[in-house]
Amino acid sequence: PAKCLQYADEIIKANPNLIAARILRASALMTLKDYKTARTELELMVEKIPDHKDARFLLANLDMFENRTAQAEAGFRALLTTNPPDLRGLFGLAEVYISTNRKDLAFQILDAELKKNPNSHAVRMALGNTLVRIGRYEEAVGQYKQHIQSNAKSSELHIRVAVAYRRAGKPEEAYQYFDLARKLAPKDVT
Repeated sequence: PAKCLQYADEIIKANPNLIAARILRASALMTLKDYKTARTELELMVEKIPDHKDARFLLANLDMFENRTAQAEAGFRALLTTNPPDLRGLFGLAEVYISTNRKDLAFQILDAELKKNPNSHAVRMALGNTLVRIGRYEEAVGQYKQHIQSNAKSSELHIRVAVAYRRAGKPEEAYQYFDLARKLAPKDVT
């Protein structure tokens, strides 16, 4: 992030109006936990270009980092409603719901999106991950297994099934999927 910040500053010095460099700068500042400067940068971008999706997304993330969950929720919701194909708003909103102990809402919005778009692997993964986080392990296994049908050689998916089984108290099933993952990716220490 420090190098990214350095390069972004050099680019901005040469071309102060290049928004992509400002987005990189704000991202680097957030990673370096310089939230105050990142917020200033992002708020200026949003002021100049109110509908800039990346700036709005980073600002909502920054609100999450600073535990400003009401603002983060509003930011992710706005991103979701103004640009529905961009799933970052949906995933961010689900994260807000989980972090504010509204886990059922997180499940509901992801489940509703999956019903609208049943072939979305990203939404299915997010739903599976959310189900694991809220302790609904068997349902998570079901989501992951559906995803495995079209990605049978994904060691990551097999590991996710194994972890869900392990958390559900089913070590034999967990072992089978960890073993499959090991066979699919023998050099992966996970």
